[in-house]
Amino acid sequence: MSDPGAPGGAYDGWPIHSRYRTTVVGGLLLVTLVCVAAFYSVRQDRQTTLAAGHRTMELVARVLAEQIGSTIDRIPATLQYEADLMPGVASKDTFAAFEQGARARIPQLRSLTAGGCANEREVVDEARPDGVWVHSCWPSSAHAVASPAADAAIFPLLVRLAAQNGRGAVPVVANIDCAALLARLAAMARDEGLILTVAGKGVASGFHCSAGASLGPEKLSDLEPARSPVPGYPLTIDVGRPRADILREWRRNTWTTLARTLAISSFVLLLLYAMVRQVRRQALANRELRAGEQRWRAVFDEAPVGIVMLQPNQPYMVANPAFKRMVGYSLDELH
Repeated sequence: MSDPGAPGGAYDGWPIHSRYRTTVVGGLLLVTLVCVAAFYSVRQDRQTTLAAGHRTMELVARVLAEQIGSTIDRIPATLQYEADLMPGVASKDTFAAFEQGARARIPQLRSLTAGGCANEREVVDEARPDGVWVHSCWPSSAHAVASPAADAAIFPLLVRLAAQNGRGAVPVVANIDCAALLARLAAMARDEGLILTVAGKGVASGFHCSAGASLGPEKLSDLEPARSPVPGYPLTIDVGRPRADILREWRRNTWTTLARTLAISSFVLLLLYAMVRQVRRQALANRELRAGEQRWRAVFDEAPVGIVMLQPNQPYMVANPAFKRMVGYSLDELH
């Protein structure tokens, strides 16, 4: 690096003092550290937000699973209450009236099927949710009702109604409609942007239905899922929310962090620019001063007339060679 004050030196614009170079390097390092710290903070916040969103989805799934389970739990008791009000449920005419009354009381009920040997099919036993009921016959006086066709949106639940005479039980299959089961939850899911899916497992593996918000393909492909079993029944509920919705607040905070980082970095860079510019100006001024001093010294030394300068408050003077020749004495002798 050339010295701006050296004769004939070519000034390259870089500060000549090492402390300025250290300051510039330190400032650039500070900007780099601020940017790296901001990037790391944003990344960590994203992971934390997704983890918190997943925990929230798990909590929502458990709450909804318990709510669905309690809704199904009330169906046998409601059917028993309706049967107690209507003796002779086993008869065909009475069963139709019983079904009509039960559907009025239970919005989730699509239909009732009277059990019998002619209706052997896998259903979920309300007394043993994990078991299968396939061989349970009505008494000889019972009238079997044709079983409805299998439907993925129907959850067949076997309910044993206690006979009024206390002898045995009357088996009834309650066909629970999935859409009606999720009706009260669907509005909440739409408001919160959730997708709810209820699916069966084991003997109810064919049961499946969904409800919730209408999402585009992009959001549907990027859901944060959570699953919870329905207590007491071979059912599971899946709750999904788009990660874009979970990260909405994170995105706002990210923009704030980036803006703050940009402001700090810009301020530091401006300070560095101002310092470098000032140092360059000072170096140029020093160069001009030295050049002027060199020109003055050349004129002073080469002048044909004698020139003497008395330094104020100093016991010595400055004279050029012409003055020394004129007086015939050296400066030491003149002192």
